[in-house]
Amino acid sequence: MRRTEEELRGLLREAGELPFGDGQNARLEDLLRHAEAGGHERLAFDIRLQMITAYAFGPAKIRMFVPFARCLADFDRNPAQYGPWVERRLLWSFKHVVEAMTDFPEIPLARVTTALDDMERRFQAGGHSPHAVYTYRHHAAEHVGDRAAADAWYEKWVAAPRDGLSDCLACEPSDRAEHLSARGRDEEAIAVAEPVLRGQTGCTEQPQRILTSLLLPYARTGESAAARAAHRRAYRILRTRPSTLGMLAEHVEFCARTGNEARGLELLDRHLGGLDEAPTPFSAMMFAASAALLLRRVGESGHGNLRIRRPAHRERPATEPTADELRDTLAAQALEIAARFDARNGTSHQSGRVRALLAAEPVADHLPLSATAGRTAPVVAEVPPAEVWAGLSAAELLDRAEESLQRQETDTAKEALRRAESRGEETGENDPVLTGRAVVLRAVLAKPDGDPDLVEAEYREAVGHFAAGGDEDRRQAALGRLGLLLCEHGRAAEGLPLLRSGVAHFRAGDGGGTGPRLVWALLRLIAGLSAAGETGEIGRLFGEADAAARRCDDPLVSGSVAWARLDFTSIDDPEKAVPVAAAAVEAYRKAEAPRLVSVACYRLSMLRHAKGDRDGALEAATESVAGLPASAPPALRASVLRWHGNLLTASGRAMEAIPGLVSAVSYARIAGERRLETECCQALAVAYQEAGQHLDCAEVAEEAIDGYEELGEPSAADGCRYLLAQAHQAMGELGAAVARYEEMIARGRERGETGALAQLLAESGDLLDRLDRDASAAERYREAGDAAALSDDPYRVAYCRYQEALSLFWAGRREQALVVLGEADQAVAALPGEEPTAKAWHEAQLHGNAVRILRGTGKPDEAVGRAERAVACFRAAGAAERAAGAQVTLGQVLREAGRASDAEPVLREALAALSDGERIHRGAAATLGAVLAELGREEEAAELRARLAEG
Repeated sequence: MRRTEEELRGLLREAGELPFGDGQNARLEDLLRHAEAGGHERLAFDIRLQMITAYAFGPAKIRMFVPFARCLADFDRNPAQYGPWVERRLLWSFKHVVEAMTDFPEIPLARVTTALDDMERRFQAGGHSPHAVYTYRHHAAEHVGDRAAADAWYEKWVAAPRDGLSDCLACEPSDRAEHLSARGRDEEAIAVAEPVLRGQTGCTEQPQRILTSLLLPYARTGESAAARAAHRRAYRILRTRPSTLGMLAEHVEFCARTGNEARGLELLDRHLGGLDEAPTPFSAMMFAASAALLLRRVGESGHGNLRIRRPAHRERPATEPTADELRDTLAAQALEIAARFDARNGTSHQSGRVRALLAAEPVADHLPLSATAGRTAPVVAEVPPAEVWAGLSAAELLDRAEESLQRQETDTAKEALRRAESRGEETGENDPVLTGRAVVLRAVLAKPDGDPDLVEAEYREAVGHFAAGGDEDRRQAALGRLGLLLCEHGRAAEGLPLLRSGVAHFRAGDGGGTGPRLVWALLRLIAGLSAAGETGEIGRLFGEADAAARRCDDPLVSGSVAWARLDFTSIDDPEKAVPVAAAAVEAYRKAEAPRLVSVACYRLSMLRHAKGDRDGALEAATESVAGLPASAPPALRASVLRWHGNLLTASGRAMEAIPGLVSAVSYARIAGERRLETECCQALAVAYQEAGQHLDCAEVAEEAIDGYEELGEPSAADGCRYLLAQAHQAMGELGAAVARYEEMIARGRERGETGALAQLLAESGDLLDRLDRDASAAERYREAGDAAALSDDPYRVAYCRYQEALSLFWAGRREQALVVLGEADQAVAALPGEEPTAKAWHEAQLHGNAVRILRGTGKPDEAVGRAERAVACFRAAGAAERAAGAQVTLGQVLREAGRASDAEPVLREALAALSDGERIHRGAAATLGAVLAELGREEEAAELRARLAEG
């Protein structure tokens, strides 16, 4: 089916919205075939002109030369046929072409020189500055190794005045920084880049290009933090762009020369396949050489036998050569390409450059790059010094071990037990009670991770020792421990009688020293009943335990009763649970048991948070972190730090939260807890986002996404993708943000989540709108509106319809835009009246969009009516500034409709409501001046223009 020229031009606009790459190239090539087949010569010219840019910034640079030559020839045959913008576009394209020529050794050097001469002739004929010509003559001289000529051209380039054909204010500093860096003038290179880094200028190639050019200058001048940030920020942008293989090579080199071989191997694994499809031979040469340098460093560190995955390419199968083998292969490839360049150039410069890179030495021993590479305090055993143990008998050492266990000071308990057993061996003491106590301690210390059969055997052994020694209290306690173990392993019929027997024994002897033992017996019985699912008498037993604890007046015992009670108090009922947790904390404080205080404060913090007491929750969490002993397990440390960090972030103190959360990630990794590590990464990503550290947020969010995917939790992974998309937007990486939304939308469709899907589709449409990808935005808004209708969300339906209409208008589909505008009118009219302010806001937005569409479709009278309604609706919504802005639009539309006298009072009212100096204020004043002139009041208009000129 043959398409009309209008249809093809619409498709050309849509192709221009696509990202650079194979997809856009294929679309343009298909359009060119249709245009040529239909005899649309001017359209074919415009397509070829767009292809030059697409090929220049995509992975197929070699294809650029043909459409450029054809466009240049067509233009030269009849320049008058084309507007001035075409000549300007061709002159701009000369820069892409002459630069690309040097990247292909098969293009003779004479052709490069001829192209530069032609470029200079055309620039002179058009009265343009030679600034751009000098820039690219410098690049050509640098490429062939003519250092003196390159330096001379550099001086001319810098001295020449800039004009509209100079490289943009962001890219020229990149070129200058590369020259200065190559000359060892690192401080000057950094200084020349400052305006770009401050965000004063930018383009599609920035900031990634200039950040890449500063990697080694930063590292060589000791600016480690800047080097780290430059690598991470630039690489995030470059990694999904195969056309930037040359810049990726610089990042591989940077990793190799800053002690980041592991990071370099990650980059190599991700991009080695791209070497087979390199956009130019020059980028292939530089990537191969940089990779060979990296692998040399890997070999020198003792890992030359490490296997590297190399993907298949055409007839070559996938392989896994060693680092040393791949190093030799890539070095040979780089030198072979360099030889081809040198043969073309008549110099040895490129071979010398490659050999220097292959032999390059580090510029820093190690420059940390990870956003989660935090410091962790070593987990050390907290045991008293040797002199504390001196002179203690075996019985006293066992006393110390038992007390330490009650306080959860396991390292001290283990050391006391070891010394007690050693002391017994030294003295030859053969007391069955002491032996039984040691056996119980071994069993208790082994129980969490030990073989339950072995633990059971040890408890039974201890029972025998206590019987032999005539210590019935300890025999009953050991039987109680045995009973609890049996209940926990499904043998309640055997275990519960032992537990009840112990309680009966200690009840009979309650008083004096047996009081605490009754409490422990009751707590063991409670735990056994819970394990057996028999909870009916637990409340009564807790009451008895409370009374017994009060009688023995031991805060450690009281705290343990409160702590045990928490297991039977739901977090969903914080009114009951908070006092219990607070009692445990207070008791443990009195007992001077810091580890127990820390753990109890952690629990108290979560309960207070559930109750809505955020300040109290943070206070308890802070005490928990402060009380963590050095011997606390890494998993516990990570959990407490994560919780504390979350609370700090939620309290608007994200910067304070970050150090602890970084440590939490590290502790979780030490513990080998993948879920905990992932949750800590997510918490850290949120903190980074709240603190405005968007690059760090993005990197850590990606780690969390990988973690949740491994754990099989796609919804949680999508939550982190959403966070990542927000970080992309904050960094201006809108294309990457769109890609994240595409991933979430695909998953949302799979799960059938219409409500969430509607939100994602609408936000994706907003992003595409910001990228001026209007046709794609319109499609997204249509899908979002349909999904919102299914989830009964009328406000989102209305928003999506009037945004779709405007996007269609910007995409050139004016008739369709008017049709959808009618749908938007219906959607807004159907909004419920329960929220008049919200409805007025949407009405105002609808009418504002309608004004743009009606003005552009030649309907000024209708546009006036819509503009008047927009003003009224913004006022009804309480948006005074937006109402004033809408008044400016109304004044402009009235003037366009030939109603200058009506426009004057509207514009004056708007000016009175707007602040001086605002862009919209100046626009309103300029429009008022034009209105006054049309009304014949030139003197007033001139006065207004003079005031505008004064600023």
